[in-house]
Order: sequence, then structure tokens, then C-alpha cells
Amino acid sequence: MDRLSPLQEALGHLCTEFAKLETVIGCAVGFMANPTEARIGHILVAELSFKARLAAFSNLYAERAQPGFDDAPLRSFLSEIHHLEDERNKFIHSFYWPGPVGDPKATRIKGTAKERHGLRIQFGEITATDITAQAEKA
Repeated sequence: MDRLSPLQEALGHLCTEFAKLETVIGCAVGFMANPTEARIGHILVAELSFKARLAAFSNLYAERAQPGFDDAPLRSFLSEIHHLEDERNKFIHSFYWPGPVGDPKATRIKGTAKERHGLRIQFGEITATDITAQAEKA
């Protein structure tokens, strides 16, 4: 058995749960864009990135809300979802090196090369449980 199998299974779980979240947000955008013809709304969101879906959701929600609605819960929701997406991207776009035999931990390795910061290589210990926790949040 591959020592990374539990981690790979957790990454798959994260991907499928995040896809559900992305679909639900797309459905909400589709409905708010055209409540009488959901198909038209789905056409509009089908090719949108996750960030674009969130922007559309935020703007349409505010547009459809009752006058004087409290937007604090919406801002909190969007903040949480953006953080969740960042965490998902961090896990998905990393390389994993298994720990010693019998150790459930792996090392997450991620390289970046930003204009302002140059090359940075991040290392961090991770377990399948850590990734599953993010999947459950999705």
C-alpha cells in the first residue's frame, strides 16, 4: 500500500466536497439571476471561475435582499468561503513527501516565485485528518 494513500483519499474528498460547494453557489447565482428560468442562470455561471461565482453571488444577493438588510452575515460567509478556497488551493497545488513508515504525517511542499518575494519554498507537516477537516468545512 502506498504510504500516501490516506492523504490522497482525503485530497479526493476535499475536491469532491469543494465541487459541491461550487455547484451550490452556482445554483444560487443562477436562481438569483433568473428565478423563473434557472437554465438561463446556469448558462451564465457555467464557465465562471469560483471567485467570479462568489462575486456574482455577493452582488446578486445584495441586489435581491430587502432594503436595509444586514450584510454582516454575507460578509462573514464570503470571508469564510474565500479562506476555504485558499486552503483548498494550498492543499491541491502542493507536493507531498511521506513520513517514516508507520507515521501518518507527510510533508507538504509548495514552491512559489512572486515578483516581490522571489522564490519561496514552503514545508509543513500534514495529515489526512487535516485535509479531511477542510473537506468537511466545504
